[in-house]
Order: sequence, then C-alpha cells, then structure tokens
Amino acid sequence: MRKTMKKMLAASTVCIIMSGSFIGGAARVLAEQYYGYDDGTKDGGDWPVFLYVTPTNHPERKTDKEHCVYCFNRLNSSPELWESQFKDPSKLGIKLPIYEKKEGDESLLRAKSQKPSDNLTSKLVTVLSNGYPNKTLGNLSEDQSRRLTQLAIWHFTDGYATNHFKDGYHLNKDEDSELKKLIETAEKNFQTTAHTYSLNLYVTSSYNYSTGKFYQHLLGSTLTPKLPNPNPGPKPPGGNNPHHLPGENGQTKYPEGESGEAGAPKKPEPKPEPKPEPMPKPEPKPQPEPMPEPKPDPQPKPEPKPQPEPKPEPKPQPVPKPDPEPMPDPEPKPQPEPMPEPKPKPEPQPKPAPQPEVKPQKPTKPSNTTSQSSGKGLPRTNEAGSLMTGLGTGLLSLLGLGFLTRRKRKD
Repeated sequence: MRKTMKKMLAASTVCIIMSGSFIGGAARVLAEQYYGYDDGTKDGGDWPVFLYVTPTNHPERKTDKEHCVYCFNRLNSSPELWESQFKDPSKLGIKLPIYEKKEGDESLLRAKSQKPSDNLTSKLVTVLSNGYPNKTLGNLSEDQSRRLTQLAIWHFTDGYATNHFKDGYHLNKDEDSELKKLIETAEKNFQTTAHTYSLNLYVTSSYNYSTGKFYQHLLGSTLTPKLPNPNPGPKPPGGNNPHHLPGENGQTKYPEGESGEAGAPKKPEPKPEPKPEPMPKPEPKPQPEPMPEPKPDPQPKPEPKPQPEPKPEPKPQPVPKPDPEPMPDPEPKPQPEPMPEPKPKPEPQPKPAPQPEVKPQKPTKPSNTTSQSSGKGLPRTNEAGSLMTGLGTGLLSLLGLGFLTRRKRKD
C-alpha cells in the first residue's frame, strides 16, 4: 500500500512540474505575439495609414508614439481597422492579424523586404533616428513628418524611386524637400549609427482573403540601444614579473643581514623520467599446420528414371449423320374462280316534262284568286310521286335478283 502511494505522489509531482513548464512556455509565446491595427485616421491613398501594435495577452487600443510602427512592405495588405468603440479586438467583424516580435538584424530585414538596399539595417536606423517619432522634419507637423518617414522607409525596403514621391503622393514643395534630405542623410551617415541601435520587426504569416495578399510586416519605431562590449584592456606581458623589482629572477640585491622582497619562486626542475627497460621480444610460436579436411567421396548420381510415355487415347469416330429425306412439296389446290356478279341494266328514266316558266307577279293583297292558283300545283306533285315509286320498285327488283344469285352459289 505504501509503495502504491509513493508511486502516485511521484506521478502527481511530475505532472505538476510539466504543467508548470508548459504554462510558462505558453505565457512566453503569448507575450511575444502582437495585434497589428489601423486607427482609421488616414485613407491609405496619398496618406499611408497610421499603424500600431499591442500585445495579444493584454490588448489595448493605444495610438501613442510608443505603439507606433511603420509598414515594411508597400504592396501587401495593411492591417485591419480597429474602431474606437470596440475595446476587445475579438469582437471585431474582421479579425486583426497576429504578429511575432523579432530582432531586426540584417539577414531578417533583407529577407522580408521586396527590394532591399545595401546596408539596410544601418539606413533604417538613420531614418528613424532623424524622423518621426524621434524628430520632426523642418517646419512640418507630426503627421507630415510621420508620413515622410514612412515614404523614406519604402525607398530603402521596396526600392521606390525618390523622384516618384512628389507626383505619386502629391507632396508639396516643403514635403518633397524634407523627404529628399532625410533619404540623403540616411545614405551618407549610415555608418555612424551602424552599431548603436537595434530594430524590432513584427513578422506575420496572416493572409487577407479579400485582397488575395499577405499582410504587411511592421517595423518598430522605437530604437533599442545596443549594450557596449566590455573592454578587458591589454594583457600584461608574459615572462618576468610586471612589477619593477630590485632584482631579477627572484634574487635580492640588499646587504647581508637584511631581508629583501622575495623573488619569483623558481620553477621546479623536471625529474628525470625512468628510461623504459627493453622488453624481450616474444619468440614466434610455431603455428600448427592445418589438417587436411577429408574430402567427401563422390556419391553416385541417381540415374533419371524413364518417364512413362502417354498412351494415345482412342478418339471416337464421327457417326455419319443421316441425310434428310426430301419432303414432297404440297400441290396447290385449285381455287374456285369468282363468278361475275350480274350488273344491273340501266333502265331508261322518263324525262321530266318541261314546266312553264313562272312569271313574277306583283305582290297584291290576298284574295280568292290566290287560293285558286295554289290548287294548280297539285298535278306536279303527283308526277314526282309516280317517278319515285318507279325508282323504288326498280331497286327492290335488283335487290331481289342479287339475293337469288347468292343463294344459288351457296347451293
């Protein structure tokens, strides 16, 4: 039971130590990460946006000189806007890019630049030491000095030509003159600040999907003084004592009976090393001759047995197929020829008698004469009725003859 408790206590102790180291490492990582943001005071056209950074573990929207940074890549996307009404950056609609703070040495600055200039670190240190926020340029305001400092940085990091700034960013005469002075100062006096200050570079790998570009790296505006290397001074000469003693090699030059300063102790004389006695050479021992190994007697090789030849199996002879007997073709039966049906003879039809033309009469009043004239049309209807009767009897006789002929054929 005690052994089990000891094992459990040891395991819990190890877990506590590991969790503490993990929390400490995570805290260090968070302390080195920053949010980059735009304060929204400049449009980003003729005036480059004003950018700042704040730690991610304790974010605060500050726009003072200590948090001021500069864009390091002109053609990349600038950090997102952080509106003043939002205190917590996690509540923003568009997330802020996250940066990692690193020391800006020459190799890192050149790797993150688009078209880096020679002696890039020294020239950037000169620009920041003579520009905003450390100084204002001429009679210009702080915003104007900050704007020109950003343009001078782009001249050395992105290779932007000096003669293009006036038309590209609509600079007035004083601004163009002060910008050229700042660039000339950095190109001439960069060697004086080469080993005086160091820079901070905020590097990001965040990607802006709306623009299809990476976010800009940010250059810190605060110059960090470098610690001077301690000068140990020249080494004392070797050999004799560096102090001026009255004697040399440790002896004194005082009269007898007086004690003087002790000289340097003598080096111990090397003791004679014993010479190694010659060892007798070992006589070569006779090596036993190798015994001949017995060779195996050749055994008779087995003769190959004759393999049985395959006997041919009798193949079945094909049975002749009987020829099919020809079947007699059926003789066609004579079909009865159809009897011609008797055609009815056309009987002469009586021609209708010519009717007298009826002259149109003028309409008169009805009288007794109209009733008499209607009686005269009766003979015409009788003639038509007799004609229809004749035609009907003729048709009936034809139908009767046809019926009799069909009946005779069936019989």
